[in-house]
Amino acid sequence: MKYKVLITDRRHKSIAQERAVLEPLGVEIVDHFCTNEDELIQYGQGAIGLLVSYANVSRRVMEALPDLKIAVKYGVGYDNLDTAAAAELGVFTVNVPDYCVEEVALQALSLIMNGLRFSHFFGEEVRRGNWIKDPSVITMHRPSAMRMGFIGLGRIARKLAEYMRPVVSSCSFYDPFIENAEGFQKYTSLSEMFATCGIISIHSPLTKETQNMVGKAILEKANDLVLVNTSRAAVVDRTSLIAALENGNIHFYGADVNWEEPTDMHNPENQKLLSMKNVLITPHSGWYSEESENDVRRKAALEIARVIKGERPLHVVR
Repeated sequence: MKYKVLITDRRHKSIAQERAVLEPLGVEIVDHFCTNEDELIQYGQGAIGLLVSYANVSRRVMEALPDLKIAVKYGVGYDNLDTAAAAELGVFTVNVPDYCVEEVALQALSLIMNGLRFSHFFGEEVRRGNWIKDPSVITMHRPSAMRMGFIGLGRIARKLAEYMRPVVSSCSFYDPFIENAEGFQKYTSLSEMFATCGIISIHSPLTKETQNMVGKAILEKANDLVLVNTSRAAVVDRTSLIAALENGNIHFYGADVNWEEPTDMHNPENQKLLSMKNVLITPHSGWYSEESENDVRRKAALEIARVIKGERPLHVVR
């Protein structure tokens, strides 16, 4: 039997990994960069599976593709897949949660280190010809006296904790879905975490419940906090974050995500954030290494292969 799979909007250079997994099963791979729902519907006709980067796989798209059985996100976050509609329509929605654990944990670590030592700021000043003789222009604290907090305690957060344990005084977490974790103190409220931690790293998916979860009331609890976000920008309320950076509640904000990707440089709030010396935003690059890119493509394709073989995918998100 002949099958069809659509790669909707790949960002990687090659589809060799996908071909190696799927073509031996008789799969025709259609590789077309779809820019809207109409193109997804047009090029997805007859497809059993979609391999998706950032394309919006909505109810309308899935209803128009009667042969569709599975949509796989090249990555961890899956907020561009309508999981509720997929469940109603009998379509598996799947992510690849374990392909870049080390890479994203290291990205978070590098942002934390910038927040503690402000290397990005001092390095840029040297580049401009300004040799700052008195580093006390930036307040810095010894991390061994700081408590580290994790919002969400999945794979990446636990890997980051391995890196941070020798550096900080203790590790704590907030995660409504985890009761206890060895070596961590559990917080039952974000307010308490922000009031007592010196470093917090966000590892929460973006859902209706978590959107703007870190807002004005929470941020005002912080005092000179290093806040890092490698999950989704919209977990944090942008307007409240700017105010917290200005008034000193937040000492540093580092992120590998933004509210619009690519960043809308005409948005006044983005302009404000990027002009601040205590902000460092990288372009959602933390997932990348040569090894992780190969892994995500291979693992995503294997999930479709499982469906073709009559098996259940490993990482169904809903």
